[in-house]
Amino acid sequence: MKKKLTFIIILGTLILSSCGENPLPSLSEDSSTSESSSSATDVSSSEFNSSSEEIPPLVDPDIPNLTRSKVWPSEAINEYLTFAKNIKMPVFNNIADFHHGIYYNEYELDFYRVYTRLSSKAEFEAYLTILQDEYFFTVTLEEGLYYAESEYDDVRIYLEYTKLKDGHAVSFDFFNGSGDNYKGLVAVDGVAKFNLRTKEALTSISASKGKWEVRPAKFTVYKRNAPFAVGNINNEHIVDPLRIYAGQEAYFTVQEQYYIEKIVIIVSPSYADETLVPNAEWTNGTASADGDYVTVMPTKTTSQIEFFIPQLMDHSQVRWLGINIHFARR
Repeated sequence: MKKKLTFIIILGTLILSSCGENPLPSLSEDSSTSESSSSATDVSSSEFNSSSEEIPPLVDPDIPNLTRSKVWPSEAINEYLTFAKNIKMPVFNNIADFHHGIYYNEYELDFYRVYTRLSSKAEFEAYLTILQDEYFFTVTLEEGLYYAESEYDDVRIYLEYTKLKDGHAVSFDFFNGSGDNYKGLVAVDGVAKFNLRTKEALTSISASKGKWEVRPAKFTVYKRNAPFAVGNINNEHIVDPLRIYAGQEAYFTVQEQYYIEKIVIIVSPSYADETLVPNAEWTNGTASADGDYVTVMPTKTTSQIEFFIPQLMDHSQVRWLGINIHFARR
C-alpha cells in the first residue's frame, strides 16, 4: 500500500513537471495571435500600390464659407476679378472637388480662394509650369508661398502647397492686379491675328503713325519721309486694304519675353511682289510668296521685324488685308 502511494505521488510529480515545460495555450493567447495575423493581412491587402492605375480616395471634407464644386469655378473667378477678361485665365483640372468663395485674411483683405486636394505634389509642380508656359504668368517663391502675376498685371495669385497626413492640398488666392484696363484683342494659341479689312485691331491713328494691337503683338506703320500720310488723306486707305506707301516703315513686334516664329501676310491680288525684295526691304527677316500669301521668316531670334518700301518709281505701295504673327515664349 505504501509503495502504491509512493508511485502515485511520483507519477503526479512527473505529469505536473511535464505541464510546466509545455503549457497549453490559453484562450486569450489564441485570440491575440489570431487578431494579429488578421491585422497584418488587412494592412497588406489595403496598401496602395504606386504602380497601380487605381487612385486612392482623397479625404475631402467640406470647408466652412466655401462652396463645393466638381469643376474649376471659372465663371465665379472671372466675375470677382476686374481685369480677368483681358487675359487667358488659368484652369486647374483635378479629380478632387474644388472649394471656392471670397476669403478674408487677418488684415481684412479679400481674395477669391479655390482649395482642392491632390494625389501628389507633382500635380502642383506641373501646374506651375503650365501657368508660366501656357498662361504667361511670372511665378516667384517667397517663404514657401508662390506669387504669380499675369503679363499685364491684370491678375495676381497666391498659391500655397500643403503636405497633409493623408495627402496633399493647394490653395489659390486670386486678386486684382493694377492692370491697364486693356479692352482690345488678344492672341490665341500663339497667333496674333490682325484683320486689316476692319479697324477692330486699330488702337491709334494719326498722319504720322498708325498702331494696331493684338496682345502681346503690335503692328505699327510710320510715315517717315513718304509723301503720303499713314492711311493717306483722312485715313481713307487705312483698312480694306491697308495701303503702305514708298518711304513708309512698318514694325512687327511682340513683347520682349516672346520671339517671332513667322509672319503670314494676306495681300490684295497681284500685290505679293511689292512685298518682296527688291521692291521692299526686310530687317531681321526674309519674305517669300505663294499666291496672295507672303510668309516672313526671322533670320535670328528676335521680337521685332521691320519692313520698308524704298522710293521706286514703278512700285509705290503695298496693299494688305491681314497679318498673322506667330510667336513663342523665350
